[in-house]
Amino acid sequence: MFFFGDNNGKLYSIGEFVEPDQEIEGSIISIPIKLPQGYWWDRFNVHDNTSADSSINSITYSILDEDKNFIKEIKNGDTIGDITIDRTIRLRADLYAKNLSVNPQLWDWRVTFVVDSVPPFLDKSTFTPDPDGWINETTHVFTIKVKDDGSGLHVSSAEYVLEYSIENETHTGTFDANCTGEDGTRNVETITANISKLDFYQNIT
Repeated sequence: MFFFGDNNGKLYSIGEFVEPDQEIEGSIISIPIKLPQGYWWDRFNVHDNTSADSSINSITYSILDEDKNFIKEIKNGDTIGDITIDRTIRLRADLYAKNLSVNPQLWDWRVTFVVDSVPPFLDKSTFTPDPDGWINETTHVFTIKVKDDGSGLHVSSAEYVLEYSIENETHTGTFDANCTGEDGTRNVETITANISKLDFYQNIT
């Protein structure tokens, strides 16, 4: 059909409408979805409209990594937290229609998060200078191996608690520590506490 309009705003058509018979395929890829600190992936949910007969139209969903590499096919309501994925993902929808008159409809899609309540694993056997905690010399640097298989380590927020005495008075404080790796790492990393960096270190007894 051919459409044209005039200066009065009227629309005219010439010809006869013919229902298209060509199969249509296309895809949509989301922008990167990043996990908030302290959370892990929960579920994938989607609101769409497709035919019960996939030969008429369909939408197939999948998870990609940040670089758009395929990870796994998913469907509405799936739990995605048990999939080995990074802290940044993308969603992909592959749409199919037998012809233009039966297009599927994707209204909205989303992933939900859940609070990561499982603490990181501290391997006490790797504590230095002595895993048993007994040393007979002055030391100011302490290290331990740590790993988080859930949401990963937030290395930039690493801290340690120190109990110390100054002039026969006992104090307890929380101080910044150093942790190897990058935020979100699920590798084995090393936390280092260097108490000599404390401005009152020389007064500790």
